[in-house]
Order: sequence, then structure tokens, then C-alpha cells
Amino acid sequence: MKENTTKESEISSFAFDDEKIKKTIKEGSKFGDCEIYVYQANSTTANLHKNTISSVESATGFNVGFRIFIDKKQGYVLSTKIDDNIVKRAVKIAKISKPVDFYGLPEANKKNYRNVDRKILNFELDEVKDFLKIFDEKNTLSEGSLNYGIAAGKIVNSEGVECMEEISFFEAGGLCIAESNNIRSKDKSTAIDEKEERFLFDVGNFMENLKRKAAESLNPGKIKKIPDVVVFNQQTFGELLALFVGNFDARAVDKGESLLTGKINESIGNLNLTIIDDPLMKNGVNTVTFDSEGCGTKTNLLMEDGTVKNFAYDWTMAKKFNAGPTGNAVRGGAGIPSIGFHNIIADSRNKVKEIFDEYKNVLFICSVSGMHTANSMTTEFSVKVDRGFYIENGSSTPLKNFLLSGKFINIEILGIDRNVENRGGIYVPNVACKGVKIVV
Repeated sequence: MKENTTKESEISSFAFDDEKIKKTIKEGSKFGDCEIYVYQANSTTANLHKNTISSVESATGFNVGFRIFIDKKQGYVLSTKIDDNIVKRAVKIAKISKPVDFYGLPEANKKNYRNVDRKILNFELDEVKDFLKIFDEKNTLSEGSLNYGIAAGKIVNSEGVECMEEISFFEAGGLCIAESNNIRSKDKSTAIDEKEERFLFDVGNFMENLKRKAAESLNPGKIKKIPDVVVFNQQTFGELLALFVGNFDARAVDKGESLLTGKINESIGNLNLTIIDDPLMKNGVNTVTFDSEGCGTKTNLLMEDGTVKNFAYDWTMAKKFNAGPTGNAVRGGAGIPSIGFHNIIADSRNKVKEIFDEYKNVLFICSVSGMHTANSMTTEFSVKVDRGFYIENGSSTPLKNFLLSGKFINIEILGIDRNVENRGGIYVPNVACKGVKIVV
């Protein structure tokens, strides 16, 4: 896949003090292997409350993270500026720290990556007022937010890495409460949703869908008959997949904190699923050509038809496992890097054109709560279904809350459709499956 790169002269949104950065690396190199990561961001947040914009906040962020390794001891300093003391402080910390796994820093790599949607930079909040006009007393946007802006990071190390990225981001989220128009009914229903992209998406469409989702859950009934097939929408299957994907973290594998430890080329449960981490995906929400340590990224096949194929590595774990680096180091701001994922893609050989044409009698699971209580190592979960529907021959009936439990690795994928959505960096379709328990 073609890399989206740019010359540094074309980057104009942020300025990096290259002289200070190089001086810091030169000084740090006198003591050990070192790196500096500089993070900058400009963002605007519009807080929404009861169908109006309640407040607007603008923020500018600047953080510097400096790491040094001396005799396999790590010293790390997080600062709001690049000064002469940052190296001294890190050296002191390293000398009193315990040894860690260390196999050197990523080798020389010079890349720039830029993916900025100018429409985001020119977005006007006045447009939001028009989007909010679709809500009223019977369909209330109780709370929500829009967060958008631009961020940049630069990583330089003592081995010759010098990489810089600049990206835009746009996020929307909201809680809508719908109330029945029937004067004899006091029924209310809610819908919660969120969306995040690197580009400006249709906010009006997002708000309309949120309102629709809340309204279609009004006047629910009880489950009279539990069908054999359950269909998870993109939101709920994305949450289940996120529960499982963390097991591919090589650090978790190394510590024995993953159910996939020692399972390369072995099948896991009944999960006939293919999982790919694609950092080079076009328009992906986490697309980048190098990771937070300056290591080049590449498409990584984690699981194929239920068989574990690879793990996600940062530089250190790749060296420790004697594996090829996959470029999975991520940071929060300028923090210490950890292993994370880019654009997770779920796939299966069992594809269907229209899922409700193929499976005519199903439970459709659209929103759950309680996923935070699930066990990521066993993949066991027990959640409350907040928005569920009984689908029979194309007819949809909203259902009252019920419980759903199971073990993700024991789910049998019967079929997936082509309606893929991005759910927090996990790209998933609607999924029909067996292997879950329903309690009404």
C-alpha cells in the first residue's frame, strides 16, 4: 500500500525546535541510548446539553518525553518544555531504577507522515446549531460533545531515528432520550453513540441516526421465544473484539497475562475469525507509517480462520521474541510507549450479502452495558442488553432489557455482512453467531 508521506517543508501547522531536540539527544548520548518525543496539539471541544451548545473550550497541548537507558536501566522524564535539565533528571532516575528488558533502540529511520483534513481546521460551530434543530422535547439530546483539531508528534533517537507525523481528528458523541408520543404511555428509551475519524464526517447524519436509534427502542416487549441465532451490530461486536484483541499484546504474552501465550499456529476455541492490524489502511483512524518509537509499520495478520498467526510487537518485544518488528508502539501524548493497535479489521470466510435475508429469525444486539466487568484473559462476559430487537422475517420488535453472557473465543461465526463501521479503530460488520446465553 502506498505510504502517505510529505516533505517537512510542507508541514506548517506546528514548529519543532530541531536545534534543541538535537542538542538534547547529543547530550543524552554521552550517558546512554536515548530518545526524545515531542507532542503538540490544538483542539476545540463543544459540550452539548439539552439540545444546545452549553460551552466551548479550546486547548493547546505541548509535552516532551525523554527516555534514556544506562546499563539496561531506564530513566524517563515528562516535561512541558525542552530545557537543559531534562537529560540530568533522566540520568538520575535511570541510575536508581531497576533493570528492564532492553535490546537497543530502533535503527535509523527518517520519515514524515501527514494526514490533515483542512475541512476540520475550517469547521464552524455555527453548523452544529443547525444539527441540533432535529431534537425537541420528545427527542432530547441529553448530553454530548464534539472534539476536533490537529496533533503532531516528533520522535528522534540516538540511533538516527527522526520521524514526524501530523494528523487531524474529529470526534462526536451523544446520549439521546426519546419519549413516547402516546399520552397513556410514559415510556422512554435511550441511545448512546460515538464516532471518531481523521476526517470531517457528516455530523448531521450522526445526530439523525442517534435520534432514530433512541426512538426505535420505544414501547419494548419481552422475548417470547429465544432464537438460535444472535446478530451483533458493529458497536457491540466491536466491544467484544476489543476484549479479545488485547491478548495479542506481546508484553502480555511475555508475562503470561494473555490466553494466547504459547499458542502461535494453534486454533483458539470455536472462533473462526480472521483479525488483521493494518496501520497503512487508507483513511484509517490510526493510520501511520511509523510507530511511536520510530519503527516502520506494516500490516500484521494476527489471526487467520481462528488460528493465531502473530503478536503485536514494539521494538523491545520483537527483539526479545526474535521476531520481526510490527511497529505497534503507541503513546498517550509524550508518555512512555506501550504496545497498542492501529486499525483492527475483522473478517471471516462466512460472508453474506444481507444478514437479515440470510437469518430471518434472530436477536439483534445493538447496545450493551457492563462490558468493563468482562475478563480479557478468559474472554468471559456477562452484560445487560440496553438496545435489542427481535427480528422475524424482516419485522423488528424492540425488547426490554435482558442479560447476555458467554465466552468470546467460543462464539461460532455463522456469517458477516459488508456493512463495516469504524468502532474506535476496530473495523467490524454485523455478525451472526451462535454460542451465547440469553437470560430474560
